[in-house]
Amino acid sequence: LISHLQMGNYMKRPKHSLSDELYDKISKGYRLSLELLERGVLNDNNFTSDSLLSQLLIACYENDVDRLKSMLENLNLDVNSISWRKMSLLHIAVLCEKSEIVKSLLEKEADVHQIDWASFTPLHLASYFGFTEIVRLLLLFSSNPNSLTGVQDTPLHLAALKGHYETVELLLSKPELCVVWPNQEKSTVFHYCAQFGHLEIMKLLLDDVQRYDIISACVHEGNLYGDTPLHNACYSNQFEIVKLLISRSGFDCLSKENMFSETPLHAACTAGKSVDLIGYLLKQPGVNVNCQGRDGHTPLHSACYNGHLKVVKFLLDQGADMDISANSQILRKFKYANNGVFGDSDVDFENTAKGPISVVSQTPIAWAYEQGKQMLFEICGKINFFHFIKGFDNIVNLLKDVKRSEYSRSSASECSYNSLNDYASVTLPSPMGKLKSVTKEKAEVLQLRNLLGNQYHIQMSDIDLQESVGSGSFGKVYKCVLNNRTVAVKRYRSWSVGSKSDVKMFCREVSIMSRLNHPNILQFIGACLDDPSQFALVTEFAQDGSLFSALHEEKRFFDAEFKFSICFDVASAMNYLHKRSYPIIHRDLNPHNILLKGNRALVADFGESRFVDSRDTDMTRQPGNLRWMAPEIFLQSGSYTTKADVFSYALCMWEIYTGDIPFVHLKPATAAAEMAYRNNRPLLSDAIPVKIQSLINKAWHSSVQYRPEFSVIMNELMGTKEQNKEDAASLPVEGDSTSNSQSEDSAVLLSISRFNDLLKLVDKNGYVVDPSQSVSGHRPEN
Repeated sequence: LISHLQMGNYMKRPKHSLSDELYDKISKGYRLSLELLERGVLNDNNFTSDSLLSQLLIACYENDVDRLKSMLENLNLDVNSISWRKMSLLHIAVLCEKSEIVKSLLEKEADVHQIDWASFTPLHLASYFGFTEIVRLLLLFSSNPNSLTGVQDTPLHLAALKGHYETVELLLSKPELCVVWPNQEKSTVFHYCAQFGHLEIMKLLLDDVQRYDIISACVHEGNLYGDTPLHNACYSNQFEIVKLLISRSGFDCLSKENMFSETPLHAACTAGKSVDLIGYLLKQPGVNVNCQGRDGHTPLHSACYNGHLKVVKFLLDQGADMDISANSQILRKFKYANNGVFGDSDVDFENTAKGPISVVSQTPIAWAYEQGKQMLFEICGKINFFHFIKGFDNIVNLLKDVKRSEYSRSSASECSYNSLNDYASVTLPSPMGKLKSVTKEKAEVLQLRNLLGNQYHIQMSDIDLQESVGSGSFGKVYKCVLNNRTVAVKRYRSWSVGSKSDVKMFCREVSIMSRLNHPNILQFIGACLDDPSQFALVTEFAQDGSLFSALHEEKRFFDAEFKFSICFDVASAMNYLHKRSYPIIHRDLNPHNILLKGNRALVADFGESRFVDSRDTDMTRQPGNLRWMAPEIFLQSGSYTTKADVFSYALCMWEIYTGDIPFVHLKPATAAAEMAYRNNRPLLSDAIPVKIQSLINKAWHSSVQYRPEFSVIMNELMGTKEQNKEDAASLPVEGDSTSNSQSEDSAVLLSISRFNDLLKLVDKNGYVVDPSQSVSGHRPEN
């Protein structure tokens, strides 16, 4: 509602009238009837189950007058019998343009006022198809020229709609005919002629009403939408009709506004079909290129909103002011009365469910942006939808260039370098927030804002930034407070300096994370989407940092139980991603993107993630960190599957158990090449349990089909854990006489257990704590 109020009624303007849609369906219906008749489908239930009536229909279609008369006289059949779709014999004869049959039926007193499925009388049908001779016959037999269809159209409406000059001329010869009758949409025959460009018929009609000195009344009359015939002609680019109407009715018609606050000049700019027509209108007395409708919008607004670049350029050349704002006349209340159709309505901007609302004045550049957004919402999901909004980007850029040129012509005292630089990024008001007109990536952002639930929309002003806890090419991560809750805020670089990939990554990450809910995936809280310079992702805060930082920067030691816990948590999260109804490939799984929070590991950073069935053009490009990248991605061998994540997971497992970086002596690209081209893998040391080694070997297998699913990995991890418990329980106590016969495996397990106990004697920085203290069974606090 607010979106509509901010642009008046303009956004509600229908692309087609009710009559357009109705007569399109009616035409198809009659074509189907003719097709069935031509195919001879008269003896089945399509038309009638009455065999005698079928014979009558055949006689009508074959123009067999003698047979028709004989059957009606000898068999005592009803001349007004109804067949398929409520069509009488007279309707069928008219539809087939059988004049002799029509005359015979009329002589047999066929009902000329019978209506069919389309609420057409035979006269309507003949007028619609322009069968002038049949129209003459029907009028001769007292057909009513003012009879009405279901939408209150007369035969004259239909003849004018279809452009049948002789039929119109014949109908006008009837003195009882009402030429100015309005239909249900309050459209007269003048509206139809103007819309479809029937110039000669328009002249004929104007000559007819001139006798009664009512030309001005006919031309100035508005329909349901407030459109005069001149509006219709301008919307449809009927140049000759426009000139005729103005010459016959005067210049007052040029100032008439419809319910969308559009004069005929606005209408021509909305259509954007002819610069010549717009130029002609601008030459007429009283027409101003900057004229404003009731809602304040100008012809330039209309052209911008509809993406007509040539018209925008022409209007600017004619002196159009791009700083005029629409809605300048709307202060606190917006009242509209659409000819009583929608009634009167007051909207109080001070007292709404969400508090007071400020009505934003919008310049033409804002309307160019706004329609780009609306177009996106309408065609979201269509292939190559960016093609449809490209024109609006061009208009935005054109208007910005014009404004910058104006600034450059200003004196130095009036415009400093900084102010000129600031204006290069024009702020565009929008009902859903304010976005700057850097339109390359607005489509993704607008789609995201439309689809994301209101509970996830967060204002940057509500966030208390405390300290930076990380950074990357995307921007920085901050520890913050939101509603008394500690959160992490990932702030992306300003759109004005960020690349295309930055914005796409942000949109993708927000879109994916908002759909996820798993204890081992970083919880999504919301996003800041209003201002491109403050794009931000808000998540839960993992106070213990990343796995990479813990292993290689803080040099923390993890006991076997916690190592296992991290591996299992990550596998659980990845299994959740891969087993969704629409599986997700992370594509950048590495220790940087595994966060620690207490005794949990959390998978994070979904900027490179994709749905498995994604059609993104960059699915075959190299995402993420090269050092942990699967060979099939590095080699860019084509599409890949969730098994790419399994490979990265294997390297993470190796890193967790060894505490080393894979191929630390090599640069990331060289490390990836080593694994992809030479099929080398990091060495499996004795520090890794045998069963974990076996699992790692499977997970980083060069053949994708041999890598296990994460559900299998979880099962094997659990099996390893249970086996370790059994082995530990079978170890003899100290001093037992059987200790000399313990197996070699038990000795190894005991050594590992004691080694892990020793690790508990050091703090997170690797320093020995008080040796006199007993070692607890829990891992040290991080």
